Amino acid sequence: MLTSLSRHPIRVCLAVMMLSLLAGCVRVSSGPDPAVSPGQPVVTLPPRPTAPPAPTPTPAVTPTATPDDGAQAIEVSLLDSLRIEPERITVAAGTPVRFVVTNAGALEHDFFIGSDREQLQRERGEGEPGPDRYVAVPPGQTVTLLYTFPKAGKTIAGCVVPGHYTAGMKATIIIE
Repeated sequence: MLTSLSRHPIRVCLAVMMLSLLAGCVRVSSGPDPAVSPGQPVVTLPPRPTAPPAPTPTPAVTPTATPDDGAQAIEVSLLDSLRIEPERITVAAGTPVRFVVTNAGALEHDFFIGSDREQLQRERGEGEPGPDRYVAVPPGQTVTLLYTFPKAGKTIAGCVVPGHYTAGMKATIIIE
């Protein structure tokens, strides 16, 4: 069943035009206006509700290594030839190591410390590497990663950008 308005489109158009004209005759104000004439209708709107300000996130406080903190500094280069230099790194167990990682190329690279299994998982996009063992290193940039190896052994530093680790972009880390 159709309503009377849908059967008379001209009436609908006329009604819309009348409402538009009436809307132009009413002055909308958010407060008193001394310039309003005494006979002119005034509509006063309540103030707009505003959302409470979003809390400012507090940055996580992470100790930053300084040159005199006793950390062993290791300079590492990530190359577009899909190599990490040096390919073999020796560190002391229980002593902080400051990896100063430079992306010497034009490709995206990253630096992840973990086992071969973890490296392959990360390269496939599985799991999260954790900020204590992973840094993304944009082209031409240098990033620092501070890490302490708890016990002696062997692990790997690799680039887990898809295809890079499996192409050989890794370095062996010997912990003494």
